[in-house]
Amino acid sequence: MQDRGVFITWDFFKDKSLTLSEKFIILEIQNLSALKLGCIASNDHFSNLMGIKKEAVSRLISSLVSKGYIESKIKNGSRNFGRVITINKMLFDPKQNVISPLTNCLESKGNKTNNKRYNKESDFSLSKNTFIDDCSSVYLTELEKYLKSYIDDISLKRISLNSPLGDPMEFDDFILALRSSGKKYRNYVSTYRVWMRRESERHQKTA
Repeated sequence: MQDRGVFITWDFFKDKSLTLSEKFIILEIQNLSALKLGCIASNDHFSNLMGIKKEAVSRLISSLVSKGYIESKIKNGSRNFGRVITINKMLFDPKQNVISPLTNCLESKGNKTNNKRYNKESDFSLSKNTFIDDCSSVYLTELEKYLKSYIDDISLKRISLNSPLGDPMEFDDFILALRSSGKKYRNYVSTYRVWMRRESERHQKTA
């Protein structure tokens, strides 16, 4: 994968109120904020990326909030978990383009998605079990398009059949659930189908 640079303001570089770890976290938050869902990375993501404990990540994020550099808010949803982290202070020269997330650097050779087509479930298989935050932005974008189309089909079928199961899990809720679980999977389309099948089975047992 092509190497990429990180552009920050000189004032941010010289800011002595921040530790190197805090600056690293801010840079990753800034980069992840360029994704469609914004920065909704879990402490597990930063822990794995930086090689530190989750408790240390939690302290760093709390410190950045108290210093006014970031805001961390719980994202409301049907399952009421997940957070969105936003940047309060400009770190980059406004003339610079937003760079790709540092997360992309975690792609293995087998997980690279350049020129790959995503037309069926098997196309979403990764080379190994991978945490959702460590998937490339291309993979996540294609996953969202594929699953939203699949979810629409499920909804229409349930409506036409007057199914008592209700609406299937929305894509955003699925992503939040994955981050909350902290588990790794090899194919996230297959994972969604399994979760929906289990939901249907639980509903049938309680009906």
